Amino acid sequence: PFRRRPENLIRIMPAKGIGVLSPPSPPSPPTPPPAHVIVVSGGAPPPHGLIGVLAPPSAVVCADRGYTHALTLGLTPTLLVGDFDSLAQHQIDEARANGVLVELHPTDKDATDLELALDRAVEGAVVGTVVTVVATPDLTERIDHLLAQLGLLASPKYAHVTMNAWFGEAFVTIVHPHSAAHVRGTDGELVTIIPIGGEVTGVTTIGLRFPLTNESLSPFATRGVSNILASSPASVRITSGVAAVIRPHALRGIQ
Repeated sequence: PFRRRPENLIRIMPAKGIGVLSPPSPPSPPTPPPAHVIVVSGGAPPPHGLIGVLAPPSAVVCADRGYTHALTLGLTPTLLVGDFDSLAQHQIDEARANGVLVELHPTDKDATDLELALDRAVEGAVVGTVVTVVATPDLTERIDHLLAQLGLLASPKYAHVTMNAWFGEAFVTIVHPHSAAHVRGTDGELVTIIPIGGEVTGVTTIGLRFPLTNESLSPFATRGVSNILASSPASVRITSGVAAVIRPHALRGIQ
């Protein structure tokens, strides 16, 4: 066979005025899809309807009892984080035996297991990474967990990733300034926009029945509750603050 010449340019007899010709450039490789990390929290078991709905992940990070929830959802855990007050020792041993990286934290700590898991999930993540949280707080006993988790997802330290979450059958997308939440669902489905941590300004929507154009939403009012999806995908953009865009019956729509 012919050997490829080491030169970067292939020299041929050029036509007058053309000069040295470069070989054709190889086709560009296809752009890989963004990384997708699923973070599964502890709490109540996730709804069975999530099985098969979650997009394939590049990694699965489990917060304590989230390990058993991940297995229930058919996910393969990558990392297990927490103080393990909700896991039996044999489950931790099983995780290690299956190649799961296990990180034990003390019970007396300044962050919840979910925050520790999220910090590890976004460690080294680049812009465009998608993080999907499966959060299942037990609202009969720990409504404080729901409020804390919703605020946690809106933290500025996660602003460089696309942060989504399932809270039961509700799907939540966090939107930061100069980014967009793309709302894909069933026409007629409820969509709520809730400010997190303070006033949100410059709220502009496309595809909702009651459009908002460069408007402000206060955390002390209910203006953004119960809008309706008129055209999927819709979009929500803001210029300041942080908002949660919620489809309260998202899983029911999928089913």
